[in-house]
Amino acid sequence: MSAQRQPPSVDWEAEQRQLQGLSLQELLAALEAFATERDAGESTAILLGLNDITTEKLRAVHGAWQARSSLEKLALLHALQAVSEDRFDLDYGAFARYALSDSNEAVRVAALQLLWQDEKVESMRAVMQLTAQDPEPSVRLAAIKALGPYILLGEYGDMPADLARQAQSLALTVHEDPAQPLEMRRRALEALANSSHPRLPALIRNAYTQGNRELSISALFAMGASGSQEWRAILLNELHSGDNERVYEAATACGRLQIEGSVQRLGELVLSADSDVQFAAIAALGEIGGRRAINILSALADSATEEELLAACEVALDEASFGLGLTVLGTETG
Repeated sequence: MSAQRQPPSVDWEAEQRQLQGLSLQELLAALEAFATERDAGESTAILLGLNDITTEKLRAVHGAWQARSSLEKLALLHALQAVSEDRFDLDYGAFARYALSDSNEAVRVAALQLLWQDEKVESMRAVMQLTAQDPEPSVRLAAIKALGPYILLGEYGDMPADLARQAQSLALTVHEDPAQPLEMRRRALEALANSSHPRLPALIRNAYTQGNRELSISALFAMGASGSQEWRAILLNELHSGDNERVYEAATACGRLQIEGSVQRLGELVLSADSDVQFAAIAALGEIGGRRAINILSALADSATEEELLAACEVALDEASFGLGLTVLGTETG
């Protein structure tokens, strides 16, 4: 397996200053010169030139983009993704929406993934359209996964109410359609869990109890996303499951719901041989916080010999300590 490409090591502040002088011709030249054997992350002209790109520039680069092979397009979108995870000030939403119309399904999937931090109405509409109409199952699956965060934005009032209702209705329709692949139905429930839809509790319970392992695992995810404490007993019980996927989702949900009664069991799970379960337990303790969680995390950090494990403990400790600090402050000033 080849090593994952990393964002380029460049002086971003200097490059950002130079961006004002970046011409369309320079961007076009970079796109035209791009080839699969060259890492897209090395071209700051591309990485910065596609930031917050205008409709006029998109029309101008259309020919250069279409001339790239699907592999080249994928490499470029993956490079943009990697940079966007480090540079929150860069906005590739417009370019991602443009790439959603590409003829290659893998390119459309990569474009959907590039929308991970985009909060624009036009992006939500595009994701909904692909969920409902794209001919390729892989694209529809990526789209329904991308829909959840937009549904959550609707809950916060950051999307038009009518559009949020349409998105919820779409997720509900997909979940309840027996003709849909099971994976689509699962991800639709997970997306809908980001809402306060009145039917959500019954849908979660039905998915949990009907006997299908995969659906029940999605139900555990949905319990955490729902924000409701009504699932507390189920989640505490699932922490003792012999199925690591169930334990992982239950631990994550306990963290999201800040279930203090899970701290003791999570303290045991931080020593799990399954790394996914271990890191989920660490993150959950950070979200729940409190003295006991901090003591568990501190002890684990003191004994950690792996850099990744120590880093996870430090992040969780920062979060747990911040929450405790707020509690102490509130007590002192109350």
